[in-house]
Amino acid sequence: MTHRNAPLSETGRLRLACCIVEDGWPLRRAAERFNVSVTTAQRWAQRYRAHGPAGMRDHSSRPHYQPRRVCRRTQRRVVGLRITHQWGPARIAYHLRHQHLSVSTVGKILQRYGCPPLTWIDKATGARLRAQPTPVRYEHDTPGSLVHVDIKKQGRIPDGGGHRMVGRAQGVRNRGRSASGGGYHYIHNAVDDHSRLAYVEVLSDERKDTAAGFWTRAKAWFASQGITVKRVLTDNGSCYRSKAFNKALKDTHITHKYTRPYTYAAAVTEGLRRSVDGDAGYSGLITKNPEHPAWDTHWITNHLYDLDELHAGLDAHGFMPAPSWRRTRRKNPAGLGRNCAIFETARVWAYQEARRIRLRHEHPTPADTADLGRAITAHVAALNADYTEPLPDSEAACIARSITSWITTESRLWIQSSTATQATFTTIQSARGRKGGRKGGPASGATRRRIRNEKLEKL
Repeated sequence: MTHRNAPLSETGRLRLACCIVEDGWPLRRAAERFNVSVTTAQRWAQRYRAHGPAGMRDHSSRPHYQPRRVCRRTQRRVVGLRITHQWGPARIAYHLRHQHLSVSTVGKILQRYGCPPLTWIDKATGARLRAQPTPVRYEHDTPGSLVHVDIKKQGRIPDGGGHRMVGRAQGVRNRGRSASGGGYHYIHNAVDDHSRLAYVEVLSDERKDTAAGFWTRAKAWFASQGITVKRVLTDNGSCYRSKAFNKALKDTHITHKYTRPYTYAAAVTEGLRRSVDGDAGYSGLITKNPEHPAWDTHWITNHLYDLDELHAGLDAHGFMPAPSWRRTRRKNPAGLGRNCAIFETARVWAYQEARRIRLRHEHPTPADTADLGRAITAHVAALNADYTEPLPDSEAACIARSITSWITTESRLWIQSSTATQATFTTIQSARGRKGGRKGGPASGATRRRIRNEKLEKL
């Protein structure tokens, strides 16, 4: 392919060759006329004699012989691993490491044979689901109609390099000598949805006061650019849900919008798990074996389903979970493995036992701690004995010690006095009761269920 400063294009080469071959110009005269060397003029004249006007096109610069080229057998093996196992270039290169293949070489082989990216194919059948996606640009109609606010964390690299480049010991020494030290830079940014105009500051943390101060300065800067902000979109981070940040928005009459949480997607995933009677411990990793003889695939539509379509189909067959399924999910430890199931079951029982033992004295005594440890150990041993293949006694004892250590050192139920614990419990319950039916804490279960169902219907 010719570059912009090339003296000869395909038309120029044809004119040069015609002057030499058909008009009889000497090579030196033609080379001087077209401002090229004599060798170049002779090359295009010979191509014209051999191939005619078609010989003026560019030929491939690939050499005819490549001694280090990957053999055809290895290429077929790379493609076969991609089709049968659906592995990426990095994993295929590691699997064929005895062939000394780099990740880039494997990627070029897959591209040469037309293998689509893994995100474009069905994980179970390997069938291609979509072609190359076309970018879709969305924007609001006017500047300031919506401003996206977010925070990006980037690690501080000390002078002399971090531990990933120079090793752990030298990296720690560099961090101690560096003026910036360790930690992170918090990049606060605000981007206008229509104009893509951005305001960015690098700050020391992501606390509520810092986020509120950043927005005050960002709004003033947008105003200096002639943009009046009407709505702000943030994620569900604690600094953006704080009173300080929302007060900064409320004082200027700006509507605060939050990104949609993943509750809806999690409920749909749980419905898919129930539809195939999958293991509750692997509800986020639903897979199928395309080589299983009993599996039959039916293509109903040629486009990807969205959450609303999946929700409608699962709800019609009664597979969608109730709105309270996230609260009751941990009460059923099925599918979590023996150690996790024992831990979850014994943990809930241990809190009840600790509350009963704490009623003996105002402050816990060493005898109370010993009694709690013995009770938890006995309960864990009983749960472990129910399995046909129980865990080793040492592992069951470790589970019991972990639960006992947490309750006796971290739990407010055990650390505080009985009077303080009861007062804290009363204060929490009173605060919940004062909220009544207002937003953020309705009192009755029927009201909570009604509000939750209304939110699900809006999604």
